[in-house]
Amino acid sequence: MSRPLSRRALALQRLAVLVALAILLAPIAWLIAVGYRPASEVFSFPPRLVTRLTLENFRAIFALFDVPRLVWSSIAISGGSTLLALLLGVPAGYALARSGLSWAPRLAYLFLAVRMVPPVATLIPFYLMMRDIGLLGSYGAVILIDAMQSPISAACRGRSRMPRSPKAAASSAPSCASRCRWSPPAWSPARCSA
Repeated sequence: MSRPLSRRALALQRLAVLVALAILLAPIAWLIAVGYRPASEVFSFPPRLVTRLTLENFRAIFALFDVPRLVWSSIAISGGSTLLALLLGVPAGYALARSGLSWAPRLAYLFLAVRMVPPVATLIPFYLMMRDIGLLGSYGAVILIDAMQSPISAACRGRSRMPRSPKAAASSAPSCASRCRWSPPAWSPARCSA
C-alpha cells in the first residue's frame, strides 16, 4: 500500500498536471481564437490576442461548403465502417480465441501484420477493386475499405483465450459478473471479453 502524499507534494503534482494541461490545450485555444478573428488579423505578425470577435469566417465556410451533408457523410462512413469492422472482427476473433488449432495465434498475428501496411500502399489496388465492383465514388466503397483496414478487432480478440463456459467467463471478469449471469452460452464469453 502506498503512503499518502504530503500537502506540498500533492500541490506540486497538481501544479505539474495544470502546466501539462495548459501546454496541451494551448493549440486548441489558439485555433478557437483564430476562428473568431477577422480575416485580416489571422496572419498578422506579431500575433495578437483577439481584439474583436466576428462570425464572418464561419459564414464563409457555410456559404462555400454544404456542411450538413459533410457532417452526415462523416457520421455515415464512421458508423458504417465501425459496424462492419465489428460485425466481421468480433466473430473472427471469437473463433480464433475458442479454436484449439495450433495456427490460430499465427493467424491473429497476420491480422496485426496487415494493420502495419500503410493505407497509401493499398490505394491503387483498392481503387481498381472498387472500380471493378462498381462502388467507385460511393459511401459503400469508403466503408468497405475502412473496415478492411481494421482487422485489429479480430487480432485483439484472437490473442486471448476465452473460458469455455458462461460461468467461467463471468467469474474471470468481476466487473461484468452480474451482467453475464444469464445469457445464451455462445455469447457470454464474447460479451465478457468485450
